[in-house]
Parts: sequence; structure tokens; C-alpha cells
Amino acid sequence: MSPGDIILEFVIAHWKRLPKRPQLSEKHSTFADAILDILHAVDVGELTVSTDTFFTNFEDDEKDIGQMKTDRKNALQYISDELEKEVKTNLENGKIMHDSTLRFLIARIIKRNSININFNASNGWLAAWKRAHALSSRRITKFVATVRHKQRDELEQKAKIFVEHINQDITLYTPAKVFNADQSGFQSEMHTARTLARTGSKKVECTVQSVSATTHSFTVTPLISADGILAEKLFVTLQEKGGKFPAKGHFQAPNLIVTCHTSHIMTKNIMKEFIEKIVFDSSMPLDALLIVDSWASWIELDSAAIDSITPPTHNLKRAIIPPGCTGFIQPLDVGFFGGFKKVVKMITGHIQLLSVDFKVYSRDNILKVISLVYWQLRSPKLVPWVKYCWSASGYDVPRPQPFLTPAQHMFPKNCAGDCAFPGCQETSFIKCIYCTELLCFNHFVVVFHQCC
Repeated sequence: MSPGDIILEFVIAHWKRLPKRPQLSEKHSTFADAILDILHAVDVGELTVSTDTFFTNFEDDEKDIGQMKTDRKNALQYISDELEKEVKTNLENGKIMHDSTLRFLIARIIKRNSININFNASNGWLAAWKRAHALSSRRITKFVATVRHKQRDELEQKAKIFVEHINQDITLYTPAKVFNADQSGFQSEMHTARTLARTGSKKVECTVQSVSATTHSFTVTPLISADGILAEKLFVTLQEKGGKFPAKGHFQAPNLIVTCHTSHIMTKNIMKEFIEKIVFDSSMPLDALLIVDSWASWIELDSAAIDSITPPTHNLKRAIIPPGCTGFIQPLDVGFFGGFKKVVKMITGHIQLLSVDFKVYSRDNILKVISLVYWQLRSPKLVPWVKYCWSASGYDVPRPQPFLTPAQHMFPKNCAGDCAFPGCQETSFIKCIYCTELLCFNHFVVVFHQCC
């Protein structure tokens, strides 16, 4: 097979995301990358092809051709260097850039510096320049306010100082007495954002039990310690009409404290109830350090309000994370909520697949699923995972050895097999972390599996 055929086969395999791709030499990889860059430009509508005819008249027809080439090479190098500086500044300032942006910057550099050159950056030149400077088109993962982005250095410094202070407190309190609490919204019907579909599909539609349930939320507020332990109970806030539960009540889970409000957002009074029933639970230490973010309800909960519900034998110190810093120094945000939600999504996804008569968005079934998942998360096998949330946030908690995440424990590759329940002929979909048995949907969720 000729080099051209090999390169073409690689490009097709890469473009169609085929698992099997031919091996290319470094030289041929350069050609393949250039072709892929052109295809990407076509895909996003940035490729234009034009033909220009022009004549250059020199004042001195005897001008040295070698000198002309040297001058052009130097000019292009200067443009490249200036472009690198501008792109670096734009990256630091969170600016959105494409190939068209680079062409604009090049034209501005030429004009601003009165460079005598006729240069329009080709797709090949831009592709080579981006490779040389380790740049590529990436999906934007988060949008932040301009003010917040400009203050990043200041925020990182505040976060560093806060973590240093907490690390000093950890030596005084011990990790078992240092806690982090935070609230997170869960959709009433949660599903993953991706699914298998036909390659090239322009529209991918999937069914849900209730479309409105995918936008309506409830709130969970977990409490985790620096030694990797979850509080015995999880605080859950449901949205109920009039802020009251119906007369028939709701599903009673032994590991949940359930409250409600006209919205799922926690208020000052609900925060007060959380501290009273979770932080001051009989299983908690008498002296504790509680780390929370700068959410308004935490701040509004002043010392007097906390003192009014603090038992005489308890002493609680609160540390509030500086605004804007929670994303990288709050353990629950850094590593816990993502793992929690992934397990819930995998369970609700299985319910959607089976089309069983189990309304996942109903009040009682929400509580049943959340209770089961939280019970699994409290397994001693997941202590390293919780500790990692603290370590990754910068706190002086020993970095744990390699560990399995909740989803890896509960949904291993061999979790689809025979349900362990005696006489059951259904296919299992989940593995209990405690008893390690494989169970079907009915005998894990509906029966409410709690083996110990």
C-alpha cells in the first residue's frame, strides 16, 4: 500500500472514530494532521478557497531575490512571535478563538507594525502554527463571568490562604472532626447526556417518563469528614406545593432526613434544621469544624441562630470558603457530587431502558433511590474515594492509594448476569458494594435491598 493510501486510510478511520487505525510514521502523521485540520475547518464552516492574481513591481528590478526571501522569512517569524503573545493573553483572559480569530490577529499585527508583506494565512500555515504551539479546538466546559476570570489569581491566593488555615485546624481537631457540607440540586428524573446512536445522526431523541421531571429538582445536602466518612443520614429537601407534604406522608427511609419547601432551594430555616438534625446528631463528635461555602443561607445563619440550637455539650466552629473558590477547594464539589450523580443516572437509565412501571420522578421513588445510593456510598470500601475529595482540594489529608469509584464498584463489566435472589430469572444490572451480590432492578430497587 502506498504512503498516500495509508495516510488516507488513517484520516478516514480517525474522522469516523473507527477503533482500528493504521500506524503512521512521524512524517506521514504531519500530512494526516494537516488533512484533518482542513476537514475540521470545512465541518465548522471556516474554510474558504480563493484565487488571487497580482503583480508586484519593484522599484529596482535588480533587487537580490535571496534578500527578498530573507526579509519575508524574518517578517513571518516576527508575525508568528507576536501572534503567540496575543493568543497567550487571550487564553489567560478566557477569550473564545477560532482560525478566523487568528487571521484577524495576524492582519492586525501586520497593520499595527506596518509590515511590508502580502500574507494571508492558509489553513496549512495555521495548522502547522497551532501544532507548534500546542493549540487545538476544544469544547468549552464552563462559562464564567469576565470579572471572575480576571480575578482568578486573586481567588487562587484567597483559596490557598483558606486551605492553609484549615490545614492548621485539622491538626487541632483531627480529620474525624473536620466536616464539609454543601447542597446540590438533582433533577427529579436524571439521565446521562450521551447515548449510542447511528453515526452521522443529526438529531438524537430519547424518551423519558416525564419531560418536566428532567427540569424540576430536589436538593441533597451531604456531610463528609476529612477521614472519609459520610454522616449517618443524608438531608433531602423536596419541592412541594404550599411547602407541605400531603396527608399520606412520604416514604420513610432510615438514612434520610426529609424536609420540603415551596422550592427545592434551601433557606436559612432549612439550613438551621440541617445543623440541628445532621451536624448535632448523636453520632457526631462534640467538637467539630464545619466547612461551608459562601451561599447566602449559610452566611445569614449567624452565630446567634446557631447558638440557639447548639446543645450545651457541643462546640461548633464554622469556616466559610471565600466566594468564587468553591469549585477547587470544596471537597464535595471537587469529587463527591459527580460520583453520586453518576450512580443515580445509571440506575434511572436502566429504569428507562426496561420501561418498568416505576415512576422514578414520584416523591416516594425519588427517596427510595436516593436512600439506596447513599447507603451504598457509606460503604467502608469508598472511604479512599471520599478522602481523595479532600486531598484533591489541597487539604492535608494523605492521598489514598488507587481506588475504585462508586460506579466502578456498582457497575463492573460483569454486573449483567444472573440475579442472586433465589428463584429470580431476571438479568442483574448492579452489584451491591456490601454483599457483592449481583441483583436485578426489582430485587435491588423495588424490594429496597439493604443486606446489612
